[in-house]
Amino acid sequence: MKLDDKNVTALTLPAGKTVFDGRDNNRDYVPGFCVRGGKRGKTWYYKYRLTGERALDRWYRIGLTTAISAATARAKAREVYARVQLGEDPAADKAETKAKATDVRLVDHLDEYLELKARKLRVRTFAEVKRHLKVNAEPIHGMTFAALEADDEPLRKLFKDVTKRLGESPADHMRSALSGFFGWAISEHRAMKTNPAALLRKHGAKNRTRVLTDDELRIIWQCLPPPGDDFGDTMRLLMLTGQRLREMADLRWSEMPTAEVAELPAPRCKNDRPHRVPLSKEAMAIIARREHWAGRDLVFGTGKSGFGNWSHAKKALDKAIAEKTGKPIPRKVDPEHWTNHDLRRTLATRWAGKPMSVPPHVIEAHLNHISGSKRGVAGIYNLETYEPERADAMARWGERLMAIVGDNVVKLRRA
Repeated sequence: MKLDDKNVTALTLPAGKTVFDGRDNNRDYVPGFCVRGGKRGKTWYYKYRLTGERALDRWYRIGLTTAISAATARAKAREVYARVQLGEDPAADKAETKAKATDVRLVDHLDEYLELKARKLRVRTFAEVKRHLKVNAEPIHGMTFAALEADDEPLRKLFKDVTKRLGESPADHMRSALSGFFGWAISEHRAMKTNPAALLRKHGAKNRTRVLTDDELRIIWQCLPPPGDDFGDTMRLLMLTGQRLREMADLRWSEMPTAEVAELPAPRCKNDRPHRVPLSKEAMAIIARREHWAGRDLVFGTGKSGFGNWSHAKKALDKAIAEKTGKPIPRKVDPEHWTNHDLRRTLATRWAGKPMSVPPHVIEAHLNHISGSKRGVAGIYNLETYEPERADAMARWGERLMAIVGDNVVKLRRA
């Protein structure tokens, strides 16, 4: 009888019983290809005999018939048959590989994985993945893949500890980084059969709805470091333009062909689409008073990238605000807590409301979003940037924000 899916499905096999592939009328015949009964059901095998001083039968397990088709199992059996003809011992090699795999630690494959991701991910994305795997996941580096698959309690403990220490969002991001690492280890090294990170329940991202009030915008502006300070000027640009933090912090002189616009290239934008940002006179004044150092293209900072000491600077700003208002610094879970990204949401909300009443599609274009009116097919065919409308909205918002914070525009001068 030829071992195909139909015949094997109809076959009743008690545990330990073996049926070999039939030779008659079987052009696909592979000697030694068989199916055996067992406690878990019927399993594909390839049986062969080692020659030498003492003949020895070997059983090479291919897999359950419910998981692997007859055609796939037959192809594997033919591959093993060819190796046996070359004098190899596939069953012993498989057992040795499996034994070695149980001794492989997470840290043994980590650098190889990170080297691969460094070539595929954006610089900042890779830095985040590396930090989660190298720093946050360090407590489980010494564990073997086999041990972690057998008992995922250390992984669950790590997830809880990171949640308690850093918050739910960082813990979720670490989980995603580990899941990618484990998935790669399964695919490339057969280090484990299941992905233990996939069993961790994500906290789930909670969409923030924080919109700053006039009083809050005024206090933030007034507590910023004086004009000319990297952090202070970048924060003022974030409040005036509504762009993403790194888009302004890493701003380059070469991205401003004129004083009235910033042209952000695709690699610097989250959605990999180039973005032109019209600048109000208030935003132009901030940039114009910056020193343009010879040989340095970046507007802010002193290192290889723009200003980057955000954590320290934001803490200092929060402290200054607390001293000015007489209120304690809010915790992350407090309603009063605000982030730099909340400035972006505040601009969008203020633009949409009265008296500005900017149309939604203009706001989305200014934020460089590809959702909403630019989602799907519309985003492919509607490439309008609404730059005149955005320039008008930027001018009106600049005047309105200055009225709120009580500041005067610095007279423009070229750096």
